[in-house]
Amino acid sequence: ADLTGRNFVVDSAVKGKVTIISPVKVSVKEAYKVFESVMEIHGFTVVPAGKITKIVPSVEARSKDVELRLRGEVGEREDRVVTQLIPLSYADPNELTQLFKPLISKNSIMVPYQPTRVLIVTGILSNLNRLIRIIREIDREGVGREISLVPMEHANAATMAEGVDKLLQRRGQKAGEGVPGVPGEIDIRIIPDERTNAVVLLASADDTAMVKQLIKL
Repeated sequence: ADLTGRNFVVDSAVKGKVTIISPVKVSVKEAYKVFESVMEIHGFTVVPAGKITKIVPSVEARSKDVELRLRGEVGEREDRVVTQLIPLSYADPNELTQLFKPLISKNSIMVPYQPTRVLIVTGILSNLNRLIRIIREIDREGVGREISLVPMEHANAATMAEGVDKLLQRRGQKAGEGVPGVPGEIDIRIIPDERTNAVVLLASADDTAMVKQLIKL
């Protein structure tokens, strides 16, 4: 409070001491981000409320008056709870809600609103930014394509996605050579999620089965 000039109200459930050591000097803004991250690690979050800032358990923050953000407002990586509205152009909100269940933390909430094709998500901002990047890749026009999540057991998700993507590009270019009407590349998107070590696939049923087989190999 002395450092930032903020007034804090601490929930009775918030207890314990944390020591943070930095080898170099940090700004007040950087120190506050560290503070938010420490709270998030221990299951708490900060919720601005007028002239005060509440420190509450993360599970309770979902029912508080947290900040509301729109899809384009990605912003900086911060460990604080917000509610994010994510409008969709093509993807089905109910389908994405099921897909993202393994990708969001246990303290987060994701609610689909089908009439306006919107996802309503409350959770840690840094995690929501990650989901928005994935959604931007898969919320694209495509007939007969499905979305699926493939967890990695041993391989690294980012490395696997890069390797499979290169292999598919070579296959697509070779398949389309000299054949009228055949595209030069395969219409498949594969996006890694390093936090859960999984890849998100957007492809037809046949291509999805083929990519999953490649991953197993």
